[in-house]
This record gives sequence, C-alpha cells and structure tokens, in this order.
Amino acid sequence: MDSNHQSEYLADGLTDEITNDLANLNNLRVIARTTAFEFKGKGVDVRDLGRRLNVEAALEGSLVREGNRVRIRAQLNRTSDGYHLWSRAYDIDSHDLIGVQQQIAQSIADDMNLGRAPSAETAHPRRFTNDTQAHDLYLRGHGGTKHR
Repeated sequence: MDSNHQSEYLADGLTDEITNDLANLNNLRVIARTTAFEFKGKGVDVRDLGRRLNVEAALEGSLVREGNRVRIRAQLNRTSDGYHLWSRAYDIDSHDLIGVQQQIAQSIADDMNLGRAPSAETAHPRRFTNDTQAHDLYLRGHGGTKHR
C-alpha cells in the first residue's frame, strides 16, 4: 500500500473514532459518519454544508504522515459565516495514534464547555492496544476506505 493510501485509511479511521467520541458528549448532535463521508474530498463551502445538513458547526481535519511522525490538524468552523471557532495541530509519533482521537475530542469538548454523557464510558468501556501493528490492522479493517 502506498503512502497516500496509508494516510487516507488512517485519516478515515481517526474520523470514525473521533465521530464516535464526539457522539458521546452531552448536548452535541453529531452527523452520522456515512453522511459526513459523502462530502469527503469535495471541497464544499462550510456555509453550504451548514445549510445542507442543518448544523451550526463543522469539524474539518487533515493528516500528513512523514516517516514515524504524523501531523493532524483539526478545526471547528461556524457554518453561519465560515469563521473558525477552534483550531489545533497535533504533532505525534505514529506509536501514539491510538489515543489521539480521544485527545482531539476532549479538546473540543473542553473548549466548548461540553461534558461527556455520564454513561458513555461506563456503558462501553474502551480497550486499546499498545501494539502499533494491531492498531494499524484495525484501522485498515474498520476505516472508510476500500483497500486493494
């Protein structure tokens, strides 16, 4: 698998995980992953996206992988006018990818003063592996990208 496909399935896997984590926040409506993926790579204006999906904000992100380093940029944009509400970059070692989606979701929650639903962690406890190869295989199997 070439580098672009590796980055794409990694980004799709992280999108899926972040969507799941954000869906467990109080007072936050999160568009279904399948709906969000309809707009992947289409360059839709965030204001148009807001009107089409009836949402107040949209989370966008990008991922660049160079060797063992990964840079993830996440930004939350207000759909009424297209202005940034929140933005953050994460420079991480590829071995730290397992928990970064929770860090991004928690950063958004903290900045928006949102808390986790009381039963979110207790109803579905999360188990992660420290085995990078296992996590890589999980993302390949669970991500939104078809692999050849």
